[in-house]
Amino acid sequence: FPKSIIASTPDGKMKYIYNLNLFGNKITITSTFIRKRTLFVPEEYQGLKDFYQMMVDKQKELIVLKKAQ
Repeated sequence: FPKSIIASTPDGKMKYIYNLNLFGNKITITSTFIRKRTLFVPEEYQGLKDFYQMMVDKQKELIVLKKAQ
């Protein structure tokens, strides 16, 4: 299973929460993105791009289901 994470930018203006839970035979995935700021200066673009890429990579992780024996 992919691991749950909580990630934020150094200034705390953006936060990403990915939570995966297994209850019996059901999987619950919660993905939350919080942005407290909408304007960024050019010097922040690389960090912003890296943060968004981390979110995309996390959501692309595979969940492998195996049949119980």
